[in-house]
Amino acid sequence: MVSKKIKLVVFDLEGTVFKKSYPLVGGREFQSAWGALCASLGPEAEKEDVANGARYYSGGYAGYSLWVADTIRLHQRYGLRREWFETVINSVEYQQGAAETFASLHDAGVTTAVVSGGLKALADRVALDHGVSHCFAAAEYFWDSDSTLRQWNILPTDFAHKRSAVDMLLKDIGINRDECAFVGDGKNDVDVARFVDRAIAFNPHQELRACCEIVIDQEPGQEDLRAVLPHLLSSYKKEDIHA
Repeated sequence: MVSKKIKLVVFDLEGTVFKKSYPLVGGREFQSAWGALCASLGPEAEKEDVANGARYYSGGYAGYSLWVADTIRLHQRYGLRREWFETVINSVEYQQGAAETFASLHDAGVTTAVVSGGLKALADRVALDHGVSHCFAAAEYFWDSDSTLRQWNILPTDFAHKRSAVDMLLKDIGINRDECAFVGDGKNDVDVARFVDRAIAFNPHQELRACCEIVIDQEPGQEDLRAVLPHLLSSYKKEDIHA
């Protein structure tokens, strides 16, 4: 049976499109912007952040959005400023081959999207730099004139709700599940990976690896997002791809 052409590819962000490293605070490295931001606000902020994370993973929050809200309030209470926020967001590097991956997909006529449990400012980077049309992220920050955090918007876009976001997008743009692929690396990607027709585990967490037929393993420091392209464009003829 010949697989249908993939018409939509949805990407996770941290650890997939971006490297999973924020080397900003006291020579330490953090795997997410959430952790880097909290640690940069001092030991008490970091302590509260760690406690909130433990509470979430032990079932102490009814949903992901409530954990996000507590984290944002922590940012506000400990004086996060816009300039530092943007420094952290802009510090994380793209995976090698990210630009070429998006260009090749777009040249083949494939629509791209990102769904992340992270910050919208990070998704905005991908939209602006690489022409991604649909971006779903957990939190958007709004700043006052003195660069202090004024308000925020939270969306449920992690774990089970990654799947919900993709399902909504598919219905809205008229693409079937068997024409959709997902690329991610984390255990929070398991639900959406099981939902789409073609899921690619990119240097993945063990829980994601276990539910994906396509697994890409690369040496640390040698990660290259272009490795996903043969799996996404296998049904396209060479003349369909201009990059």
